[in-house]
Amino acid sequence: MTTTHPVEQEHTRRRVLSADGPGAHSSTPAPLMFSFDRSPDSVPGAVSPRNACQPRQARRILRAALRHWKCVNVMDSALLLLTELVTNALQHGDGPTVGVRVELRDGCLTVAVTDGSAAVPVPRGPGPDAENGRGLFLVDALSTSWGVSPDGGTTWFVLSLTEGATT
Repeated sequence: MTTTHPVEQEHTRRRVLSADGPGAHSSTPAPLMFSFDRSPDSVPGAVSPRNACQPRQARRILRAALRHWKCVNVMDSALLLLTELVTNALQHGDGPTVGVRVELRDGCLTVAVTDGSAAVPVPRGPGPDAENGRGLFLVDALSTSWGVSPDGGTTWFVLSLTEGATT
């Protein structure tokens, strides 16, 4: 998804809202998956101008899904953490796409972001005046759990849907 045209946004919104299938009555919706193409002008350590809108697009998609699934109690944390992982993927990943998978199961919301990188992300120790470097600390602080796939290509977090749940 590389367009921000209003018609394409509406089509995306409709696909998100029907992610659990037409007429589905299951209490567990099908996983929601979407991806963004990495801009050819991407350089390591920076988000290209063409990709700058993609964290916002990812938030819109997740927000629509969470409203549809009636999971608004985790909305703020889920949107913040998704933004962190998508931004990290665009900034530090090296695959041609950034993929997002959202799953609602067993009282938990799981969000996984794949960036095609073999490097395992680790929290950094930013200085007190640094403008970045705190994303994984936020993921750790706000999620029920989080981790990285063994190949380093996917970073994920889990949020408990139980209201008032803490880690």
